[in-house]
Amino acid sequence: MAHARAANAVSLCPIPHTVREKAWVLIGLSLGAAAAYAVAARFSRTSTTSAGARPRVLPTPARVVDAPGLVIDEHVGNASNGDRGISIARVVVSAPSGEPTQTPLFDEYIVVLRGETRITVDNGDVLVATTGQTVHLPRGFTYTAVFPAAAEYIAVCLPAFAPALAIRK
Repeated sequence: MAHARAANAVSLCPIPHTVREKAWVLIGLSLGAAAAYAVAARFSRTSTTSAGARPRVLPTPARVVDAPGLVIDEHVGNASNGDRGISIARVVVSAPSGEPTQTPLFDEYIVVLRGETRITVDNGDVLVATTGQTVHLPRGFTYTAVFPAAAEYIAVCLPAFAPALAIRK
């Protein structure tokens, strides 16, 4: 009996001796490395322009939309300087309007500088942001934005806005 207990006893030795112990160590190391890689990939949003870049004033923003009642000037992003990691745009709405419904594959932050925006989320929630407030729209939800009056805001998209990533309906 004493021999059977000794065979089943847990060893406190930190060195794996059996094939089974070695396999568990390898599995643990592999899972740890995979988790570390996933976390690093999730939180390392490097700009496509930061490698080797020097401090500078960027060129005049690119006018990406010039329609009646709506002007969008992109300061940073795909259209203005080719940065795919982030886009920063100033949007001026001069008359009541709305944007097409979309299910973006990017996170968007809307900093309301003047006026109001109303955003309907696919679950029925309506988010209302006024001057000085910021709205965060995580990727993967469906949104419809409406501007009931003249407004001005800064839109920041991570990664940068691209029509293919907006998935408009």
